[in-house]
Amino acid sequence: MWSTTFQRFAPGRMPVIGSIAVAVSDWSRPRPGESQMFDQRLMERLTLAHPGWPVVIHGLAGVAAVAVALEAGIAVTAVGGAYLAGVFAWTLVEYLMHRFSFHHAPSTERQVAVGYLVHGVHHAFPDDSRRWVMPLVVTPWAPAGLADHNSAQNTARATVFITYSW
Repeated sequence: MWSTTFQRFAPGRMPVIGSIAVAVSDWSRPRPGESQMFDQRLMERLTLAHPGWPVVIHGLAGVAAVAVALEAGIAVTAVGGAYLAGVFAWTLVEYLMHRFSFHHAPSTERQVAVGYLVHGVHHAFPDDSRRWVMPLVVTPWAPAGLADHNSAQNTARATVFITYSW
């Protein structure tokens, strides 16, 4: 089980790639304060994000995609339906990621380290607002999927980004 990971693995430095290691804390015992995952300053900085950045990046891209779809003559009902489909799709994806990926039971130190990077730090330090959202090195690619502006599918994709941001 995910919640018993630290009965099998001791918290501490765990390798991710080569000499890069993550300082892993027991995610089943939340603590106050801010986490530091990397000794390398650049790596640490690249894993932080202010919670407002996804709203700026994805929210604006999503609103722009909806506006372009409406301006292209796509019916308001189609845009609204696509918006609702996007909300549903994101909710389903978020649930499935949490259920089957984020909370899987790791069997190696590397899996513990990756699990901590992706989601465990959020449980170990729930008050660390710098780790509430995915960092900018991971998320800017998402609005690039909105290149074809003339479809209701792009409105659904835009909604996924808007919903992700909130």
